[in-house]
Amino acid sequence: SLPAVKRATTTRIYYTDEFRNDCMRRYRAGGSPARIFAEAGMGSDLIGYKRIERCIARWKKDEG
Repeated sequence: SLPAVKRATTTRIYYTDEFRNDCMRRYRAGGSPARIFAEAGMGSDLIGYKRIERCIARWKKDEG
């Protein structure tokens, strides 16, 4: 039900392209991944800090 989430299953969260692009833009500008996700309504207390770290690492890798 969050704008940043395209869909979710019991084991995986699929994020919108808009959130991913905004997240990476803010991250490259020095933003904290935990703060970016928290401001989107998905704080580390909800989804876990490791999940946030893995998203950022995967998206960085995808950017090449």
